[in-house]
Amino acid sequence: MKPREFFEAVAKMREHQRAYFRSNGRDKQELRYSKEMEAVIDREIARVRLLEKERMQPRLNL
Repeated sequence: MKPREFFEAVAKMREHQRAYFRSNGRDKQELRYSKEMEAVIDREIARVRLLEKERMQPRLNL
């Protein structure tokens, strides 16, 4: 995911979270959407952390 795509995904997640909290927890669809977006963000964070870890610990080809 490119930085702009990450930004857009976080913005969309926050929109759904705000909509859910504005409904006082009654809008289950907004809750589902925000959880789906949280999962997308969490996967991207895990992917980037793995890339960073691999960059810091290069493999030796023997």
